[in-house]
Amino acid sequence: MLCVVEGVTELQSVEESGRFRGRYHVLHGLLSPMKGIGPRELRLDRLPSRCRDDQVREVVVATSLTSDGETTALYIKKLLAGEGVSVTRLASGVPFGGTIEFLDAVTLGRALEDRRPL
Repeated sequence: MLCVVEGVTELQSVEESGRFRGRYHVLHGLLSPMKGIGPRELRLDRLPSRCRDDQVREVVVATSLTSDGETTALYIKKLLAGEGVSVTRLASGVPFGGTIEFLDAVTLGRALEDRRPL
């Protein structure tokens, strides 16, 4: 399993959760066409060969839930489409201790779409 993160800070956050058992691929940023940051700047071209060389079966995309984070996640999904690798995304939705009345529409919508059996 390989977890793709934006930077070292996000890697540390995932590590502190104690729930991930695998390796990391640190991007050192996100795709941002408005800022001139493309796949070359993030060295995303190395990701497919790393998946092949390390015999990765699943890539967990752990980028922020921002427009740049979503753009990066979708790019990674496309990049790995022919590699025989499962590409997953961190779940999003209602945070622990959160109240539904204060959630934005996008967060609540994702929580409804990504619901799971109780």
